[in-house]
Amino acid sequence: MMETYIIATAISFMAGAMSYMVGRFWIMPIFRYHRIRQQIASDLDGYARSDDAEIKKQMKERAEIHRRYSVNLSNIVYELLQWYKIAIRHRSEFPDKASEDLMKLSNISEPEHVRNRLKRISESLKLSV
Repeated sequence: MMETYIIATAISFMAGAMSYMVGRFWIMPIFRYHRIRQQIASDLDGYARSDDAEIKKQMKERAEIHRRYSVNLSNIVYELLQWYKIAIRHRSEFPDKASEDLMKLSNISEPEHVRNRLKRISESLKLSV
């Protein structure tokens, strides 16, 4: 009778440990990637509706946010599992290029250049902006 409890305890401990590892190292990075991607999409959507004067004003205010998005995106790419990176590339998403473009976007002030960079970021992440 005591053997049954020990075996059941060991099995439930291993199941719990496996669930934690799957959640922590597989599911959470994928959710974080999609959350960052959606934050970038909503931020870029604001630029799409702006005229040149508003873009110049927003660029000064949002430069730090673009840098933070760039860092967060590049960090999360390193946390993703290899099979998910392959799946992302298969969908023609390139978060590393988008991260570079976000960093460059934080240093641009000309509205035409901003629009070109926004287009490249949208293409790299397959965003519908």
